[in-house]
Amino acid sequence: MKTRLLFITLLSTIKRYLLILLLLAPICFYTQGQEVQADTIRVCQFCNGTGFVSCNKCIGTGKVMCITCGGGGTKSCHRCGGSGQIFSYDALSKSNKYTPCTSCGGSGRSGCTRCQRSGHVVCTFCGGNGRIKCLHCRSNKK
Repeated sequence: MKTRLLFITLLSTIKRYLLILLLLAPICFYTQGQEVQADTIRVCQFCNGTGFVSCNKCIGTGKVMCITCGGGGTKSCHRCGGSGQIFSYDALSKSNKYTPCTSCGGSGRSGCTRCQRSGHVVCTFCGGNGRIKCLHCRSNKK
């Protein structure tokens, strides 16, 4: 009899703690921006309760196109202006001539130093994580 009474007391205590945990748990909820009763709780439809959504600037990749090179990884050579040749005066022959640019090797293009020729840089909006805090449920999760 004492064992059964102890079991019932323990069971009611567990139920009480579970109810408290359910009501106080830091789960991300969203219902039209209003608090809701425990019987109508819905998980945020935007972040599925995680507290984070994909970054809309980089579409969740953590990288965006480099604006310096336009995503190509190269840009016009700063020395020859993209022509690939440098106009110079030859003192021996006393004439003007074009020589291949030594900075770009005559191609007219040089590697982009901002993105290290990848064409992409880290997204500054999400810090390269690819996700941001959900603004719909205003979660405080990290």
